[in-house]
Amino acid sequence: MKALGYYLTYPVLWLVSLLPFAVLHRIADGLAWLNWHVIKYRKNVVLDNLRRAFPHWPEEKVEKTARAFFVHLFDVFLETVKVISISREEIDRRFVLDENSRNVLRKYKSEGKAVIMALGHYGNWEWGPVNFGGVEGFQLLCIYRKLSNPYFGKLMNRIRGKFGSVPVEANETYRAVLKRKGECTLTALISDQTPPPEGGLWINFLGRKTPVYRGAEVLGKRTGYPVLFAHIDRTARGQYHAWFEVVSENPSELPENDLTLKISKILEADIVKKPELWLWSHKRWKHTWKEEYGFYNPD
Repeated sequence: MKALGYYLTYPVLWLVSLLPFAVLHRIADGLAWLNWHVIKYRKNVVLDNLRRAFPHWPEEKVEKTARAFFVHLFDVFLETVKVISISREEIDRRFVLDENSRNVLRKYKSEGKAVIMALGHYGNWEWGPVNFGGVEGFQLLCIYRKLSNPYFGKLMNRIRGKFGSVPVEANETYRAVLKRKGECTLTALISDQTPPPEGGLWINFLGRKTPVYRGAEVLGKRTGYPVLFAHIDRTARGQYHAWFEVVSENPSELPENDLTLKISKILEADIVKKPELWLWSHKRWKHTWKEEYGFYNPD
């Protein structure tokens, strides 16, 4: 059945990918309206997450932000489908990495260094790894977690790898990085997924005790590679501006857990600026903190 669903759906997705962005965004508006009023997919999750993160907000602002989020969510979905047929030239016009960040990569390239890049489900998190493929001569390793449907998983990996990125399943991360030791790789890890409660680092994130993965920190300490954070801002619908912030030149010099906290706080600051661009439909606070999990709060 999974295969049948894929083979029936893919031709539709391919045809949708041929539509102009203006049409795709009108479709996104319609899907967002339909979801808000009829389907109500994760509507209560989004509203609850926003109320928890911003308890001082009036209900009117919570609902306005939730509506804007769903429009953005469907934008990201359809913009990801668009990658099936988009040209390199068009995505480069629409997803721009600033020159200072390119200079940072050029510096590391001249030193023969590999780099670790953390990012969140913010802006267009799917276009980031797609567009960064081959940037300034770096081989991008896009770390992902398997989808339940392997056929759609393969499609997502085709999309991620369209312009040279190499998709790597999460549990193969260190092996893939080690295999390319001595090469200029850029390893992209999403930093805001939810780990098992007993296995994550519990920190204060958006005012709540929250478990986070330590992947970028663990990889950085094991390899000695510098760690960057990729900011992805939406400047208009279908238009994004990205830049890198150096989180640590030498992760092994930082106290344990400090790098993970820094990455989370950088993402948190972006979310506070434009909350509608973060993935609020994720059940980020489904786990309840227990004293046995510990809590990292150096302040």
